Amino acid sequence: MFKKILEKHLIERTIILLIGLYIMSLGIAFSIKASLGTSPISSVPYVTSCISGLSVGETTIIINLVFILTQILLLRKKYNPLQLFQIPALILFGIMIDISGFDKKYHIQQLFSAMGIMFYRNTFSWCWSEYKNYG
Repeated sequence: MFKKILEKHLIERTIILLIGLYIMSLGIAFSIKASLGTSPISSVPYVTSCISGLSVGETTIIINLVFILTQILLLRKKYNPLQLFQIPALILFGIMIDISGFDKKYHIQQLFSAMGIMFYRNTFSWCWSEYKNYG
């Protein structure tokens, strides 16, 4: 039963995942550019990028890889190898953050601020409603 549902909706779910990742990356990049700060999960990569000179996307990838390795160490035999599909998604997410933060000028700070708030607020509710429809 689960396999049929997964096969039936795989393309739609993948497209929704990619759209959601891109919108979230826009929200993160715009919030940083507008000097609004970041969400708690993005604060560590942001600060690490300020210290190391790496981009926010690169440090997001590195830190989330550390989180996954920690998860594997903590769960050991209970860790489901299917969860390793997080890695391509987080690499894509880090790249999308870097692509979304293309503008180095701060003269449109208010626009970034409004867009960042809008993307943060709407992304999670949209993704959650799509998840409930497939779940």
